[in-house]
Amino acid sequence: MKRRDFFDGFVIAQPDNALIDRIELTQPARDIQAGLEKYPGLLGRKEAYHLLRRTTFNPTPEAVKNIEGKSADEAVAMILGTGNEALPKPPQENWANTPEENPLEQIPEIKSQIEGVLWTNYYNFVNWWVYLMQRDEFPAIEKFTLFLTTVWTIEFTYDTLALIPSPLLLKNNQTLRRLRLGNYKEIAEEMTLDGAMLLYQSLYYSSGQNPNENYMRELMELFTMGIGNYTEGDIKQGSKVLTGWRTAPYFGQPGFKGYFNTYFSPADHDIGAKTFMGETIPARDAASNTEDQVLNEEVRVLLNIMFTQRAMPIARFVCDKIYRYFVYSNPAGNDNGIIEELAKIFIANDFNLKPVYEALFTSKHFYDEANIGVQIKTPPEFIINLQRQLGLFWQNTLMAIHSLEQELYDPPNVGSWKGYRSWVSTKTLPLRFDFAKSMVNTMTNKQLINFGKRISEYQTLDKFIKNLEELFFPKEIAQARHLKYKQKLLQYAETTEENWGNLIETENDKAAIGIKQLLLSFIKAPDFQLS
Repeated sequence: MKRRDFFDGFVIAQPDNALIDRIELTQPARDIQAGLEKYPGLLGRKEAYHLLRRTTFNPTPEAVKNIEGKSADEAVAMILGTGNEALPKPPQENWANTPEENPLEQIPEIKSQIEGVLWTNYYNFVNWWVYLMQRDEFPAIEKFTLFLTTVWTIEFTYDTLALIPSPLLLKNNQTLRRLRLGNYKEIAEEMTLDGAMLLYQSLYYSSGQNPNENYMRELMELFTMGIGNYTEGDIKQGSKVLTGWRTAPYFGQPGFKGYFNTYFSPADHDIGAKTFMGETIPARDAASNTEDQVLNEEVRVLLNIMFTQRAMPIARFVCDKIYRYFVYSNPAGNDNGIIEELAKIFIANDFNLKPVYEALFTSKHFYDEANIGVQIKTPPEFIINLQRQLGLFWQNTLMAIHSLEQELYDPPNVGSWKGYRSWVSTKTLPLRFDFAKSMVNTMTNKQLINFGKRISEYQTLDKFIKNLEELFFPKEIAQARHLKYKQKLLQYAETTEENWGNLIETENDKAAIGIKQLLLSFIKAPDFQLS
């Protein structure tokens, strides 16, 4: 079976009712021989679209023109940027900087009111982030930020009782954006002391008398190295190292550094000796139990031990995450050799992410035919890519992304979203059709004509349709299918192939109707779901 035969099992009912009779996704075989050697020559349009689909929210004709004809090195440099770009400034609004009272300390009526404010603030925050995704160009910052949030998971609704205030989520988001191409050990340190993470993993309550083991377990199991590379003793001893760190999330409790900043509480830190992965972190007296000394002599030492003693497990773990997200969700066979080579690059570059991305996205392996058109679009990719391709600003973007079961900063659990096959189900696939149809149906005739004129060679019908197919489908489609699409457009535009150029050039409404019906036909195709 070919790798891309994902959707052979789709049997979709008549488009009028957009029902799915059956979904059966079978795992394809894999046999890719290409390695991390450089992709030769210059990127064609197909390769340019592939790179943009995987690394950006902007696989548009305009973006393709910017990188088509460039070497892979040049194109990837444009997409990644330096990593030192200025961070976006959030609006000066309450959701971004104002503390609310702790709802858990209030009577039920007041508690409900505060929780309502926290929910409103959460939606304001994620709407702000979606706004950035909708406008991301070169460098492509937001796709890499989103990737890191799927690894270092934070749940806004982090238990049955509590909600994380949006200023803490914003700080977490900005940290991951700043470090999206940076050092993974630095990310581990920042996330360990991140205010949202302190709340989410209950480190906020961890003390020398009662160390909380949640975060230490997840740090090793889910964020860095995976099961089998640590012991229960490592969890217990590491948890003692991380006692005493606090944040100030609620009104009336500003802490020592102001609201939403992390600080150290000496009285809550375990000052005894700890033995982690066979190495001893010495005990300390009260005089040396300060924030700077505990940070440098315990927290950073613990992370150094992890990244030294478990360098290859950590590198494999992270590179596997990268591969699954940007290349293929279910690696097998030779893919694992690629992951191993990426891990070596990761270690050789002191756990900096940018060299790994550069090696992967400029490789022959990445552009291999078997890696094109085999990923199911994530909800943000599906919704944001389509509106940018159509030239729309769609007000329902966040609602649609969440309805497709990727609630930003609120995954189903600490293990993140399953991804892969779970993105399409009997619930979400009809919604994908409906949201895509809604976008197309909101377009005026003028917008449809303007969209058509963004496509290369739009006056020549056959080339126009082929270029549209290249925009919306990751692989070239069969000629018979292409001819059906052409017939569809001609039928609804009530024109001939020879007269098409005049029809669109004069902005005739019939050209707009033909384009709309063609787009609605594209939406129904199974490979419209693929990247």
